[in-house]
Amino acid sequence: KGNTALHISSLAGQSLIVTILVENGANVNVQSLNGFTPLYMAAQENHEDVVRFLLSHGANQALSTE
Repeated sequence: KGNTALHISSLAGQSLIVTILVENGANVNVQSLNGFTPLYMAAQENHEDVVRFLLSHGANQALSTE
């Protein structure tokens, strides 16, 4: 619940979509209703390219999922 397009594309490993969204202003630290960030979702599915991209664009590793 509360997932944005960035959450969904990060979870699916869609690096091109993630890039387009972030370059057009998507918040890399947005949290879903359950507290998950796009970074968390990409890491959970081992999408290393998406994780690296999000980190290089300011994703915060320290955000709580609670």
